[in-house]
Amino acid sequence: SKLIQMSDQFLPVKIKGEMLRIRDESVNGHSETLLTIKEWVLIKGGQGGKERSEEEGTLGPFARAFLLHFGRLLSGHPLHGFSKLRQEHVSPSYPGVVITLDDVDGLGRYSGRYAEIEVLVPRDGDVEAARAKIAQLAKSLFDEERAPVEYSYQQMLEKSLTEA
Repeated sequence: SKLIQMSDQFLPVKIKGEMLRIRDESVNGHSETLLTIKEWVLIKGGQGGKERSEEEGTLGPFARAFLLHFGRLLSGHPLHGFSKLRQEHVSPSYPGVVITLDDVDGLGRYSGRYAEIEVLVPRDGDVEAARAKIAQLAKSLFDEERAPVEYSYQQMLEKSLTEA
């Protein structure tokens, strides 16, 4: 398990639910900046539908400064963001599964502690099987059925800003 300090800032996007995020991470004194792109893609099989595809890569200091400045100019206001302290667990018993415990700050009334179970699925993989695995793991971890949190951190941030 490892402890990660994260600070996220969001660049403006046109399509609701898509995301451009700049994340500054610090683990054991080592810092890096990541650019995450999440966009909607159609999923094959089952009922079809859409799922978010995610790509991530590191950013150097110049690219980070450029994107943050460009994002501020494009949005016309300071970029919105929040921070969290994440405890990440990867278990050999559950390959491909990452369990995280987050202490989130900067989300107004949504700030607090959250648990996340993530199963990585290849682009043409079985999303429904991954969802079933997550529900099963959540039940065994928390010893009860729990409804998933309704909103992503980004949506909680947006809601807290409109409530302020």
